[in-house]
Amino acid sequence: MAYSWGMKTVVRLMSAVVAVALAFVLVPISPAEGEDCNTACGNKRASCDSTCNNTKTRCVVECGLPVLPGYEKCRTTCDDNQRSCSLQCSANEKICQVQCKVGG
Repeated sequence: MAYSWGMKTVVRLMSAVVAVALAFVLVPISPAEGEDCNTACGNKRASCDSTCNNTKTRCVVECGLPVLPGYEKCRTTCDDNQRSCSLQCSANEKICQVQCKVGG
């Protein structure tokens, strides 16, 4: 079954929402000693974004040279995956802030 670009985006978005919902239920968040919720959650977000960027870099390297067939499609996939990952990081940060303030 072939998905169009729009359908792939919807599927990825739905997957991210499910993952975020699970994270909200399964991962209790509390700030480290001396940290407030915003700092703790911001640090987690920065680490998550860094992981997304590193994953994108590896993906782009695996695409090969720009002159190779399929490079543009591969690069687009890397960019899409990085955007999806970054959106999940953002959602996780918001969930972290809510959980931290409720739990702390």
